[in-house]
Amino acid sequence: MTNTYKLFIVDDEILVKTQLKLLIPWEAEHLSLSGEASNGEIALSLIQNNPPDIIICDMDMPVMDGLQLCSILHEKYPCIQFIALSNYDDYHYVRGVLKLGAVDYLLKNDLTQDSITKVLKRAVEEIMHSTNQKNNALSRTPNNMEALRKDFFIGLLSGFYTDKKRIESQFKILSIDLPLTNLIPIVMEVDNYQSFSIINDLEKISVLEFSIQNICNELLTESFVGTICLISANTYALILSFDHLRSTKKRIDYITQIISHIKAALKKFLNISVSFSIGSSCSSVEELRESFKLANKSRKNKFYSTSDSLIIDASVTTHNEAITGLSSELEKKLVQNLTLGDSRLVISVLSEIFADINERKLIPNDAQMIFNDMVSMITRFCKSENLDYDTIYYNKIYPRYMIHQFETLKEIHHWFYHTFCNLVEQLNVAKEDTTSPYVKEAITLIKKNYSRNISQSELAQQIGISSNYLSSLFKSDLQIGFTEYLTNYRLSKAKMLIENGNKNFHEIVSECGFYNYNYFFKLFKKKVGMTPKEYANSLHMR
Repeated sequence: MTNTYKLFIVDDEILVKTQLKLLIPWEAEHLSLSGEASNGEIALSLIQNNPPDIIICDMDMPVMDGLQLCSILHEKYPCIQFIALSNYDDYHYVRGVLKLGAVDYLLKNDLTQDSITKVLKRAVEEIMHSTNQKNNALSRTPNNMEALRKDFFIGLLSGFYTDKKRIESQFKILSIDLPLTNLIPIVMEVDNYQSFSIINDLEKISVLEFSIQNICNELLTESFVGTICLISANTYALILSFDHLRSTKKRIDYITQIISHIKAALKKFLNISVSFSIGSSCSSVEELRESFKLANKSRKNKFYSTSDSLIIDASVTTHNEAITGLSSELEKKLVQNLTLGDSRLVISVLSEIFADINERKLIPNDAQMIFNDMVSMITRFCKSENLDYDTIYYNKIYPRYMIHQFETLKEIHHWFYHTFCNLVEQLNVAKEDTTSPYVKEAITLIKKNYSRNISQSELAQQIGISSNYLSSLFKSDLQIGFTEYLTNYRLSKAKMLIENGNKNFHEIVSECGFYNYNYFFKLFKKKVGMTPKEYANSLHMR
């Protein structure tokens, strides 16, 4: 059976009491009216005989005001949930009752059923929490004030609060010592938070959140004018005031100094790194919403930045395209080079894939589809060759954890680079065990003679088998024909020479056994996706 909670109303205005009684969803929230009074003294005498669970109390009343009543109840009846009812200019009363453990407050000129229901729900949650944990009001006070600040900042930065007078009142009630002009919002995000949250329980996460805010608040109050609030999971909002600075250069220096201090302190005391995204300057508090929105949008570009980053420019925009995964052309090239067992060619294709993602600025979800295709390819090769995944995945970080652990494209590229290098190495080891001795001998001859105009029949004759038999062995052992293997090997050598930068293209064509200059350029373009000259230029841009 659901408990019914007793509610007591204290206000010297009959119309306000009537309005409250009409707006309160009594049945839906399992509430009953246990009494009402016009001032604190009358309320106290009635409460002694029948203590309620919740009190909604006006702050400014004759004889005994709401703050005095709250102070007495705090000592005698700490389990009663106190909700302050105030006007804009009653902030000193409200701040006082919040410090004494009041659960929340309501503004008289902004009473709606939604606002009242929200506050009552919080009061009921506090009652249930106190019953389960046997806590008193003292243990709730700091957490409650922080929760109210969080709600306010989320409302402010999302545009819920637009009236300047109301915002100013909230600043005073919640003890936010910050001017309302010349502000800049900054989004701060904990790097690699997903991996931290996976391996830690809620208590450790709560301690981390508290510690981050505590350290940042100390730094901000020591030397700077600003405040911080947790917005969601690993995201914090810093709001800095520049009322004392007019020079743009001094403002930039000021922000850089703050961020530098915060980064150093969080690294030293909590061993975490954080990234920042800075909004635009706001001449008034009402402009914070758009500026914060801009900073939050910029934060999403962290995928194309690095951990421990500082993002000021929001000009980088991601694109939502009709992506279905890795292109068939790049997939074919990657499979061919894996089969060939040439790590240089594999790394080259990977660089091409990630350069394309970076150039197109795909949203992370679209890029994820490409990553999934590459992981599937790794899985197929591991299964076909019965390879141990622990020897393949870089640092034994499996894909399902890699997705949570890495937040930037650079980190993901690094993981794939080493994972594919491990795969090539293990595939080559496996080939040594299964490849026909005739194919091994043919590969040795190719590596020695690739610069000459050699043919399949010539090598077969040297080995002592027929040309057709050698061709079938290549296809069965390497899943690639002799001619294609020879061509790919020559191309890998050509790319190495281009990367070295010591020879011109005519020399490279001759040394790699192509002889026909135009044929080499067409083949290179077809296989690599760019001309030799474009490939050479791309190396200088990396």
